[in-house]
Amino acid sequence: MIAKGKSTLVVSLSPNTYAGSALSSGTINLIELAVHYEFLILDKGFNSDSVWQPNRRARIKPTAKLHRLLGVNPSGPQIIDAIVTRPDELIKLRRTVRETIPYKKNGITLTREKKKKTPVPREEWEKKKPSQDKREELQALERSLESFNSLLQSAEITYTSKEDNRRHTLHPALFCSYTDDFEHGGRFYTGKGGHMNLPKIERDTIEFNGQPTAELDYGGLHIRILYHMAGTEYPCEDDPYKDVLQTMGKSYEQLQRVFGEEFAKEIRNDLKLVLLTLVGDKTKEHIQNPVANAAGKINHNLFRKWEDKTDPETIEEEKRKNLECKARWDEAGLLNRDGSTYDVVKAFVAAHQRIKDYFLKGFALNLQNIDAKMALHVMNQMMVNEADECVPALPVHDSFITLREEPYPQRLRTAMETAYREVMQEVTSRDTEFRIPIKPTEDMLYKPRKRA
Repeated sequence: MIAKGKSTLVVSLSPNTYAGSALSSGTINLIELAVHYEFLILDKGFNSDSVWQPNRRARIKPTAKLHRLLGVNPSGPQIIDAIVTRPDELIKLRRTVRETIPYKKNGITLTREKKKKTPVPREEWEKKKPSQDKREELQALERSLESFNSLLQSAEITYTSKEDNRRHTLHPALFCSYTDDFEHGGRFYTGKGGHMNLPKIERDTIEFNGQPTAELDYGGLHIRILYHMAGTEYPCEDDPYKDVLQTMGKSYEQLQRVFGEEFAKEIRNDLKLVLLTLVGDKTKEHIQNPVANAAGKINHNLFRKWEDKTDPETIEEEKRKNLECKARWDEAGLLNRDGSTYDVVKAFVAAHQRIKDYFLKGFALNLQNIDAKMALHVMNQMMVNEADECVPALPVHDSFITLREEPYPQRLRTAMETAYREVMQEVTSRDTEFRIPIKPTEDMLYKPRKRA
């Protein structure tokens, strides 16, 4: 059984599924019995011969009758919240595998390369640790993760779901995931029941033991890291994404006036995806126009990402987002006549000439390794202070959630500034007072916060 969404479990009703497992096929009988007595709602799955509509497994959901039987308040944290995934290993290594995927365009069958990651067994990667220093580093990381997870388990962490406007319990259990080796990736993630997949509007409602929280994030983290690595600095008061629009003769403020604040924010978020592709993609040597090639991949990532999905529900949701994104770019006048993002990609490179040498070199996993080191610094610093007081700091890659009441936001801000400076000094081998904006600003922390 696996958790699906916020209040549903995906199950198999095939006896073959349980062969040789700790669960017996009697599990099916129990499910059917619970459905018969209206303790569960069953949404049966189906088999499909269609490539575009793969097999769908059954889903079950608890009813109000089951809530009453177990004495659970339906308006409080839901029963399903107790179904969580704990990491089997605190440190994971995944291997990148590339495969060729066929697709059709204008009736012509074409192919594209798709990357996926497969797990590397621990006994295999343990033999490949390059040095005693790395072994000690990974051992220290595991100890830190054990401490973080122990602290998180000791707190009641809840949020308000925008789906049903009820409080749900979170069970974040952190693990660290590297890619190919221990110098790439290394970010922190959680399994089912964690906070990583919550949208910002729901993360804003997270509470620790009933107390509201604040989320602080690094402003334009990866771009600023690249500038500092290039021996220069991007001004703290400037916005690296808004400057791309300026290069195209447009402005963020104009988008705000014409289309509204939310529209402008979405465009800015879209430009972050452009950066991810420019930094993450590695252009092959035979490509004559790397920028045009990158624009093609960005078009796919922004407007046709749904083609990579297999689950019917995921396909529909991703397709909806992709179509909305394309309509947004069209309205904002960012697309070429052929519907391409080519001009935006050129503007991005022009606006950030000083770091163009890092574009299209497959540098994303290196950046993730750097921001993961910063995250570890931040969480370690928040765990202990002069009074030996442990404070939760939930990581969301380049942002962190802690208690909203002072002195915790200021402690978090100081920890983030220190982590950035110390890690960048290590990365660049320069004793520089590296600066980076951290949002929200102090006065924003005290404004009334929206509830989902």
